[in-house]
Amino acid sequence: MRRLKTTSLLLALLFGVQMLCAQDGYILHTVLKGQGLYSIARIYGVSEADIIALNPGSDVVIRAGEQLKIPAKKGDPRAVFPTEEKAPQTPVVKPVLKEETAPDGFIRHTVQAGETIYRLTITYGVTGEEIYRANPALRTEPLKAGQVVLIPDKKRAEVQNDVLTNGNADDRTVPTAADQNEPTAKKSGYKIKGAYGSRAEKSDGDNLWSRLFGKKKATTPNGTDTTSPAPQPTISGDSMCEYQHVVKKGETVYSITHAYGITEAMLLAANPTIANNKIKRGQVLCIPYKIDLDSASDDGVDLTDDIVPIDDTFENAPDVHSDGMIRVALILPFMLNETTSTPTADQAKMVEFYEGFLLAIDSLRSDGVSIELHVFDSGEATRSIRPILDSDEMANIDIIFGPMHTKHVNEAADFARSHSIPLVLPFSRNLGDLIRHNRFIWQVNADQSTIEDEGISHFFELFPKPNILFFQTKDVTNAFCTHLQRELDGRGLPYTVFPADTTSNVRRFIDACSRNDEADNILMMTSSDNASLSTMIPVFQLIMRDTASVADTHLYGYPQYQTYATAHASEFYELDTWYHTAFYTDSSRPDAVSLGRLFRHMYGRDMGARYPRFGLLGFDIGHWFLGGMAHRGPAPVETVFAGMTTYRSSTIQTGFNFTRVSPEGGYVNTSVFVVHMRADGQTFKVDFSW
Repeated sequence: MRRLKTTSLLLALLFGVQMLCAQDGYILHTVLKGQGLYSIARIYGVSEADIIALNPGSDVVIRAGEQLKIPAKKGDPRAVFPTEEKAPQTPVVKPVLKEETAPDGFIRHTVQAGETIYRLTITYGVTGEEIYRANPALRTEPLKAGQVVLIPDKKRAEVQNDVLTNGNADDRTVPTAADQNEPTAKKSGYKIKGAYGSRAEKSDGDNLWSRLFGKKKATTPNGTDTTSPAPQPTISGDSMCEYQHVVKKGETVYSITHAYGITEAMLLAANPTIANNKIKRGQVLCIPYKIDLDSASDDGVDLTDDIVPIDDTFENAPDVHSDGMIRVALILPFMLNETTSTPTADQAKMVEFYEGFLLAIDSLRSDGVSIELHVFDSGEATRSIRPILDSDEMANIDIIFGPMHTKHVNEAADFARSHSIPLVLPFSRNLGDLIRHNRFIWQVNADQSTIEDEGISHFFELFPKPNILFFQTKDVTNAFCTHLQRELDGRGLPYTVFPADTTSNVRRFIDACSRNDEADNILMMTSSDNASLSTMIPVFQLIMRDTASVADTHLYGYPQYQTYATAHASEFYELDTWYHTAFYTDSSRPDAVSLGRLFRHMYGRDMGARYPRFGLLGFDIGHWFLGGMAHRGPAPVETVFAGMTTYRSSTIQTGFNFTRVSPEGGYVNTSVFVVHMRADGQTFKVDFSW
């Protein structure tokens, strides 16, 4: 009788397993090195017994690379169902393509276990957007092992890039300085033509680099020949998003679309999770580009990279003065009297800033803004710039950009206050009493304490209930980290400090993670150096893989992580990495690509590989301030600038969100981005200034 009951129980269990397979299906999981049944079961939210039932013998041993069947619910897009199988052991995956051969210009790729869109971009040397265009279903469905996708042929991509970069026999090359009267492509933004729209800059500016350093051919600041320009490093994946926006209290779909200058249809298409136009505080929204990234010419060559999309146009815009002219002074230490065959670091930065500034002016001029530019060399740090400030050219100046050295900044600040002229300081930090008592100063480069304050504020907007695991490195604690710990103590929020020791038991770290669905587990080094981070990354990966089903887990870092992102790209994506920074540009976004190409065409070299890029800094500062003046005129300059704290315009690298430091003082830029390198291989910039 006992044997009969036992047999009946076994039959019931077997029947239950068969029903599970028939009704719910399964997911194929490829075992990673170091994974056990316990961690795999937690990833998928099932029991070890469930996995053993579908994979007899897995309770004895499993090996890296082995595929296990994981029970899955009906409707799970990852699930494979026995009724779909053509053979008992081979799950059917719906392919993107039905053809056995790829169309012209494409190759077929069979997805391997663990591959991502980002990994395919590295393998084939194409962008994520190109893959999405060829396989539209991938925008909403994840890659699956065995799936076949179309990849643009690399050789064809190189040919297209050569056409766009170097030009050919047709009329689609980037215009040169001599082509000032030739229109350029324009779509939902403004056009960039050749630099130098006036005789003064043409005679003084277009060969400044060769005048300073005597180069007979295009070179980079370190003297490297750029006859074949080296590609700029790309540290992020492509996406349809220009920004991520964190919804604030009281915001609506209408207010957000109005702020960014996009339509509700565009916002809803980029955020399919929005239901009935309802959004909630803290929700992160994708803000799409305003240009159509899918447009192409009739012959299949994509021309959108020739367009720099900025959301303000100035056709027929009124100028600040009734005579239709904005008079600009740019004072920088070019050190013309100290010319050497090899540029100093400061000289190279100043020339590049100036060149980016010129491109911004030319862009505004092409849209009808009248600008008169006067450029001055401030010279060495000990020299007085009084002769410049007392010159006839400065008598009617409307705005001053620069200088850099402390002595020059003090003299320029006195001049600006006595003449009621805005002084924009692109480089200076820690101005102290100078900015607190001078309402005409606009400080672009915020001091470190301001960046930390803004970074802390944004951190809690993104993670209101964090559970932070700090990893201490030799008693070294970054100032931001110290500030954050004080804030956590004040808010009564938990955190744990561990030694940054790879020999520690990883189980201790995992046990310290929160199981609360509303919490976020944050992994964070107490120092910002790359060596310590590199040592701990494998430990973070183990934690991430074993806590995937416990609560959201992320790596949070520092501004320096931007410079580490090339070396650690795949690890940063896997760890769902966030970091704050005052300067950031995604080198794959259309406006950055276009401006980089134009810069190379105009000046015969790439921008210097430094952080931040001074060419982009010059472009952003010139376009934002002068564009804002044109947008808000005609009016006295002081009246125009009183409203600049609420002015918003898209930028490529530098955000602008100015706050007055005191009732009688000037303005400091408090814009700090948070960059998110998502686990799906895409990078987003979260901009809190809109």
